[in-house]
Amino acid sequence: MGEYAEMIIGGVCCERCGEFIGNEVGYPQTCDDCYHELSVAEVEEEQK
Repeated sequence: MGEYAEMIIGGVCCERCGEFIGNEVGYPQTCDDCYHELSVAEVEEEQK
């Protein structure tokens, strides 16, 4: 797996757009801009 893919999986970069978020948290994350663009159904699924 490539370094960039590992950064997305580790939560360093947004899983949707690839923007840098910050320190590694150990799971994929969505940046604030992408999160606000999600539909209600996607938000409910993400919170499960």
